[in-house]
Amino acid sequence: MELVDEYGDVAVVRLRREEGGPVDEGDTHPSAPDQMLVLVRQDEKWLVRDAYSVADQPG
Repeated sequence: MELVDEYGDVAVVRLRREEGGPVDEGDTHPSAPDQMLVLVRQDEKWLVRDAYSVADQPG
């Protein structure tokens, strides 16, 4: 997990699947793209506001 940015009570983190890492049983996409999570803090709890997949852009 990598912190991408933080805006006070809002944070964006990237979840990466490790190359060669374990694959969940029944996982049909072993090379799934990274996931971005937008988290907000309310009442001393972090809540998921948004989650989406992102692909690496060819360089």
